[in-house]
Amino acid sequence: SIKRPWQNVVQYITKVEFGENIKSVGNYAFYGATNLKDIVWGGITTIHNNAFENSGIEELTIQSPIVTIETMAFANCLKLQTINYQNNNIETSSDIFIGNINVKTLKITGSGTMKSYTKETQPWKDVIQYFTNIILSSEITTIGSYAFYNMNSLKSIIIPQSVTNIYKYGISNCPSLNRVVYLNSYSPEIEKIGVFEKCLHSLVIYGPSTFDGKFNDKEVQLATYQLGN
Repeated sequence: SIKRPWQNVVQYITKVEFGENIKSVGNYAFYGATNLKDIVWGGITTIHNNAFENSGIEELTIQSPIVTIETMAFANCLKLQTINYQNNNIETSSDIFIGNINVKTLKITGSGTMKSYTKETQPWKDVIQYFTNIILSSEITTIGSYAFYNMNSLKSIIIPQSVTNIYKYGISNCPSLNRVVYLNSYSPEIEKIGVFEKCLHSLVIYGPSTFDGKFNDKEVQLATYQLGN
């Protein structure tokens, strides 16, 4: 293997900034950068195996132009609490976030139709059981299949006004989920298969006072609120 030029100081690095002409981050490039706080991606499109494993990043933003993330690229980052994941077609390998046991918040940024997944292809599947909070961009128009499936610790989610469709198992098998805030005045289109399945029996859907209260005939408790409150 090739020794990193910064090998002897990697633990002191607090910021990494890539130029627009740099397209990839090599294997183990910043492994063990335990004080790393900030990454500026520049022109990076590919993040290779273990590139930031065991780093000190607390809030991670994955965005365009990144298109490929390889195995264990962000594994075992024990300070990581928030993942900002842009809604685009990023190709991910297995175990990219494995070992990040302190992560709590997943923010889906960007706009348009959210990608649909399977149980095996969720980019965040390695840490799915730790998320307590989901935040969706106000420009996301759908919640993709299996996007928020099997989130054991998820307690609440706010569905922005822009969302018009929730696909199969999009929010499902979340046994701690007891609060969904829906910001639109009309019901989204919901696939009958699996949405809100195996969620807490006392789940409450909060909608504005003009909300028609229909979630595809799901047996959930409904409440209303005044917009702006």
